Amino acid sequence: MPIKGTKKEKRQYEKIKKSAKKSGRYGGRAEEVAARTVMKKRRQKGKAKTKTSSGRKRKTAKKSTGKTTRAKKAAAGRKGGRKTARRRARKS
Repeated sequence: MPIKGTKKEKRQYEKIKKSAKKSGRYGGRAEEVAARTVMKKRRQKGKAKTKTSSGRKRKTAKKSTGKTTRAKKAAAGRKGGRKTARRRARKS
C-alpha cells in the first residue's frame, strides 16, 4: 500500500490482501492486486494525481430506437436501405 492513504483505504487494502491470500488467488501477487484495487478506487474518486482509471470504462445505457437488430438488418437489406429512404423523404 502506498504511504499516502486514509485509514479506510488501508483497511480495504488489508482486507483485499487477506481475502486473496486465503482463497489462493493471484499466487504471490496478493499485495500487488490489493494495492492496485485500492489505487483504482482513489483514481475514480479523484484523490490521486492521475484522474482517469486505467482499464475498461463502464458503458452507459443507450436509448432504444424502438427497432430491434433484426428490423435494422431488414431495413438495410431493402432496396436503397433506410439512408436512401430518408434522403428521398427530405427531398419531397
